[in-house]
Amino acid sequence: MQGVNPNLSTPDAAIAAPRPLATVAPRELRLCSPAGTCGATDWDSFGFDLQRTGYNPIESVVGAGNVSTLERRWSFDVDSGVVHEPVFAQGVRVHGQLTDILYAGSAYGSAIYAIDTSTGTMVWKHRVAHSSYSCGPGKSRFSIGETPAIDRGKNLLYFNDGHNGVHAVDLSTGKEAKGWPLTIADYTPDHNFMHGGFTYNPANGLLYAVTSSTCDISPWYGRIVAIDTKVPSVAGKFYPMSGTASQGPSGGGVWGPGGASIDPVTNNVFIATGNADTSKGVPQNSAYAEQVIELSPRLGAVLANDYPANIPRIQGDNDFDFGATPLLFQPLGCPPLLAAINKSGMFELYDRASISLGPIQYIPMSIPTDDGDFIGVPAFDPQTGYVYVGLPTAEGIYQPGMAAFTMQTNCTLNPTPVWSADFGPAGSGDGNQTPRSPISIANGVVYVSSYSGDTEYAFDAATGTQLWSVPLPSLGDVGTVIADGIVYVGAGGGDITAWTLPSARTRVRKW
Repeated sequence: MQGVNPNLSTPDAAIAAPRPLATVAPRELRLCSPAGTCGATDWDSFGFDLQRTGYNPIESVVGAGNVSTLERRWSFDVDSGVVHEPVFAQGVRVHGQLTDILYAGSAYGSAIYAIDTSTGTMVWKHRVAHSSYSCGPGKSRFSIGETPAIDRGKNLLYFNDGHNGVHAVDLSTGKEAKGWPLTIADYTPDHNFMHGGFTYNPANGLLYAVTSSTCDISPWYGRIVAIDTKVPSVAGKFYPMSGTASQGPSGGGVWGPGGASIDPVTNNVFIATGNADTSKGVPQNSAYAEQVIELSPRLGAVLANDYPANIPRIQGDNDFDFGATPLLFQPLGCPPLLAAINKSGMFELYDRASISLGPIQYIPMSIPTDDGDFIGVPAFDPQTGYVYVGLPTAEGIYQPGMAAFTMQTNCTLNPTPVWSADFGPAGSGDGNQTPRSPISIANGVVYVSSYSGDTEYAFDAATGTQLWSVPLPSLGDVGTVIADGIVYVGAGGGDITAWTLPSARTRVRKW
């Protein structure tokens, strides 16, 4: 591409001239659950796996042939402010009985709940501290602001509170483990909050937590923190505004709903960062702000980084950052790739072996606006080979809803979708956000919600045929969890509903 055209309407022009790709590595396969137990169906962190693909390869009960027959099994209210998605653990021992449990918390409810998935009843509830903050008129409450992470090796659940404390509680009882909570950032003034999901890597026992700001109210000091869960203690830090483990100027942060993603082969950590504090007179992309970054496991070394030169500069818009978590994926016949979306409307695709050389492709898929419409994480299905992207508005050939993209022989996306699903309102850059929910995939079905359209949809992953939809009681900003034949649909107001096939309505697992 010669330069950047944010109003691009012809798909052929949307492809950056491909750079030579790195040597093709073996395709990444995951034959076991995130916890490392083959055959288990834990959905133990955002997007199911460390790469944040959104794809559950183990689900075999609910699929394209029967998802239309789903029936409501139970609902549970965890209070308002459910963020991103809950997590699920199979066969947790509770009072001597193996029990499947869904864990979900809320920012306003200031508590995390363990829900027995066979009955929809509460196993335990753990309350945490909260903070109050102002972002515009009035005050709001903030506590659990991210997707938790499950550690099956230690039987622990990790999550945060409103005082930037990281908690670790027993999966079975909700009791706090020794040495926790661990505070990773100041919370007074209330400008540093944890919005991105936790990432736990069982290969090295490191837990990653991220912070960002409250509406860019100065000062804030965004960071990613590595926690050694065996001690527990802080094992490393990285501040985007200093590029080191020491706090630098105000700004930066990690907003993506999945927090950090991890390459399970190298254990390297990938983040996409927010803007600098422009109130201090510095550019929004100062230091390591608004970049895609690869870090060593303990965050002590920047292995690669890039600020995409294709991001447009528009007067008055000082927030074209990555409200995103990098998707790590490897299509058949391609090297390991990374995809991230930017609030400028740009879809950025990288060869993971050469991130510092810039993206191998960039496609303007949405209008450039700092309202936060084009945020989140794309998803990848290794069965179809498609990349799925939530689209918040009309832009050129792209329509509000979701689109599926095939990979080309040069390992870039064909910018013309193989199928599109048009649903939900279209954003216009007027301050009203219209992002789509996190995307989840299982057994040939793609699940997604319309943020302000208040509807959950299921589409055939291969064809885009709409298979199922259900109205939501509030904002559709919660990712769907599919595990062991149950589809868990959440909404921002706190309602979580379990959907099962008619034959499974009265099923209770026999362990």
